[in-house]
Amino acid sequence: NATAVEMCTFTGAVDLLSSRVLEGLVTDANRMQRALTALETEYEQHYTRGGSELDEREFLYTDFTKFASPRFSPGHMQSAVMKLGAGPLPIRQGALLGPGAHITAPYSISPSSTPLKTPFWAGLHSPKLDLGVEAGPPVTPVSEIMSASAWLRGVTANLAAEPSPSLMRYLAAVAVPHDGGQGACMTVTVSAAKQLTQRVRDLVSCIMPEEKIPSLLGPFPLLQPSLVTERRIEVTKLYYLSLERILQAEEKNNGVTGVISLLSAGKFHRALVACSLEVVTACYRMVSCAFPKVLDALHIKAFDMAKMIECFVKSITTLPRELKRHLFLVEEKILESLAWEAGSPIYSLISSTVVQDEQSEGIATHEDDTSDKAMQAPNSK
Repeated sequence: NATAVEMCTFTGAVDLLSSRVLEGLVTDANRMQRALTALETEYEQHYTRGGSELDEREFLYTDFTKFASPRFSPGHMQSAVMKLGAGPLPIRQGALLGPGAHITAPYSISPSSTPLKTPFWAGLHSPKLDLGVEAGPPVTPVSEIMSASAWLRGVTANLAAEPSPSLMRYLAAVAVPHDGGQGACMTVTVSAAKQLTQRVRDLVSCIMPEEKIPSLLGPFPLLQPSLVTERRIEVTKLYYLSLERILQAEEKNNGVTGVISLLSAGKFHRALVACSLEVVTACYRMVSCAFPKVLDALHIKAFDMAKMIECFVKSITTLPRELKRHLFLVEEKILESLAWEAGSPIYSLISSTVVQDEQSEGIATHEDDTSDKAMQAPNSK
């Protein structure tokens, strides 16, 4: 019968790659649901293979109420919550969604607990807005700051503001060069550790100066000296934690040679300190040293910092979602504009890549010509 034929026709999985036109996608709720399931499967495979460092499905469930307009009064908010509780939210409901007043799921929702498989009315509602409202305290900028700062204190509480024994093992295998030159090196392990400690202290003090030390950013009027000291210690601990994990991963991939290369690169240390500084300043909303001031203070190119962000996020596995989002927004800003300023290393990278491609094409062309001549030789005989 017609029903059986229809079920056989539309119950299969939707091929998103080969099908240029998905008929009935908007009008058929079942077909839309299968398309979402196929999309979820494709993205899960892409994310599992390492195609993306950040699981972007998290942004489908982000609470944007903190960006609401000041004109969006608590009365309107309560009315919006009541409407959300009554049923799915349309794409636009007149005065309900004003500029910046987006209503999405609460903070606790994550892609693992609520995948893109919830049904909705096709053609009328957006899948991103078809979310319920659960009981719980609302997320505010203040609560976000408190959560991020609590995470930072918890991570750094049991860490030392100096190289760990595991990090000392790496320093024993390589002489750490001076930050200003390439030739002078330290050959003693203890001296190498002291040099690394002094380098980190100097870099952190460039943006969070110690007392009676001038800085590019001027004095710290909003923080007491004791608080500045605490922030410097947290940056230092976070730096050593990330450095140790990055070196461990590098040793697994490239052996001691890769570890030596990283420890000998001054740009690597500056970029890693910049990422650690950016996390601490984001945790406490330290506007006086917010991005991009860290670039000028540490004399680092924006593109060098952008290359470090992904490695830094991988090394700090417990990094909260808000701080991940902040770092990737910094990376986005760099790649959109700051990386293209005059003198940026991105231009030399592009030039070297073009030269390598041209050389590869030349080698391939030469090999093709040689093989053609070899094939023609027997025929000529």
